[in-house]
Amino acid sequence: AEIEEEDGGEMEMEEEEDEDGAEEREEEEDGSGEDGGEEEEEEDREGEEEQPATPEQIMHDFDFDKDGKISMADIHAFIESKSKEERSLLQKGNKAELADFEKDVARITEAYKAHFEAADGDKDGFLDLKEAPV
Repeated sequence: AEIEEEDGGEMEMEEEEDEDGAEEREEEEDGSGEDGGEEEEEEDREGEEEQPATPEQIMHDFDFDKDGKISMADIHAFIESKSKEERSLLQKGNKAELADFEKDVARITEAYKAHFEAADGDKDGFLDLKEAPV
């Protein structure tokens, strides 16, 4: 399984197939509406283009300690919250898949770190609302 970074700083797990061709757990919506609970929400989004996240949305999503600024600790908490369930499932199974997953998480963490450092204009180790990437 692989975590992918999406617009607005959100991450989503991507499905893969194992060696036997069996599909792994999927967290992406397949658009069929078969899950029932999100059918109405999907209909509301039809025809709408996804809008880029605003600095306020980014602050809301990433400021885990709610101190009004984003730190690398907040970034790590965000990544952990997005990968926790998948990691838990993989820990019960194939160790090679878990190792690949951890490599993906490390790669994504490094990408977030690079974006963070580039956005931190005053180099104080925090992103405020003015520095929040869009």
